[in-house]
Order: sequence, then structure tokens, then C-alpha cells
Amino acid sequence: MILVMASDYDNLKEELPKCMRTKEDIRGTKVYRAKINDNDVLFVNSGITKVDFTRNFANVIGRYPITQVIGIGNAASLDKCLKIGEVGICADSLQYDVDFTKLGYEIAEIPELDKSVFYSDKELVNTAKEASEKECIGYAVGRTISADRFVSNTKEAENLRKCFEADVLDTECGILGELSYLYCIPTVTVKGICNYGDNCAVEDYEEYKNMANKKSLQVALTMIEMISKKCNNEYHKECKQDCYKDYCNH
Repeated sequence: MILVMASDYDNLKEELPKCMRTKEDIRGTKVYRAKINDNDVLFVNSGITKVDFTRNFANVIGRYPITQVIGIGNAASLDKCLKIGEVGICADSLQYDVDFTKLGYEIAEIPELDKSVFYSDKELVNTAKEASEKECIGYAVGRTISADRFVSNTKEAENLRKCFEADVLDTECGILGELSYLYCIPTVTVKGICNYGDNCAVEDYEEYKNMANKKSLQVALTMIEMISKKCNNEYHKECKQDCYKDYCNH
């Protein structure tokens, strides 16, 4: 079963498939189930902070047999080659507000896990690229960095880009990367670009966030159709097992 974690759910409700079948509330987590190509897909309001995202993710994972996760919503581009209206596909992610350097850890490294960077599933990344091309939406594949904050300062955005070699800035991708690593579930995040994290970020966000959300959903729906078609043959079932092994070895 595919899980779609939507960070700006209220802005996407009208765009969601008409094939929505049921709505469920799992301890405060809003879950909508859709039928796409005879496959069940869950759309969940993820929230935008680490705690809220983790709660909603855990509630769904504890109830349903999730096999893949796609994160959608809007984000800021730190690479001016990735424009507003295009999508950023996450190759790997980190949480830049994690800082235990005083204790001898690297910046963004999570104690006990001894990891700072979490990798997206290669097959899902390739599917996201194909879906973006099919929908004629510009895209770039790169690093997404996350924190529980909104950046709207040109100098700070540039410093984050240089320090973390980052391409996209959001609030959820990093925690999704960590959770998918811990649960060993293949994942990728596809975010519509609505601002650049610069001095104009607030104004751009307000003007372009709905459009960015729709772009990411558009790509995700095409991805789901592609994944569902692949899942209908026995060859993919064998291939998927290999993908899990590759993912868990990151």
C-alpha cells in the first residue's frame, strides 16, 4: 500500500482524486483512502513539524501495511536553476537544526544512529523523474534539508546552501528520511517550489504555494499510476524485494 504524506493538505483537498473511498481518523490523524488502478493508496495530512509529522506517520504505519511513501507539498529552492513552479526531487536529506557538535558529533548527525544523511529509494527517485517528464514539469534531483522553521533571509539561505550543499529547503523531508530509515520503508519526497528562502520568501510563498502544492500532487499521482501498473506483474514483486535490500543497506 502506498502512503502519500501531504504537508499542505488543506490546499490539496480539492485536487485529490475523485476516487476517494473512505475517510478515517486515527487518533487525530486524517486519513483518506483512494483506489488507483485497483490499488489502495492512503493520503494523510502530515503536519509540518517533526513531532506532528512523526505522530501522523506512526499512527498510519501502525494501522496499515505501507510499502512505499511519497512526501508532497511545497518547498524553497536554494538552487536558482530550480525555479518556482518546478519540483525538487529528494535524493537525500538531513535535518540541519540537529546540532550536537559540542559532544563530538558532526553537524546534523543524530546521536545513537550515527547518521546525518538519509537516502531516498533509487527506484522511486527514477519514477519521480519519469513522472515529472511525463507531466512536462521541470525538476531537479538533489539534497533537501529540513528544520522546524521558515527561512526568509537571502544571506541565511545562501549560507545553508553552501554549508550543507543543499538544493531544496523544507520542514518535513529530513524527518521522513529518518523515519523511513528506521522503519525500512522506501520513500521519496517531491516538493513543488514556491520560493527561494530569500528576503522575498514570505510574499512568494503566499502567492505560489497553492500552485506548488498542485505540481507536487500532479507528479505524485502520475507516480502512483506508474507504480501500480508495475505492481500488477509478478516480475516487479521479485524486483521490489531487491529494492528493499538495497534501501536497508544505506
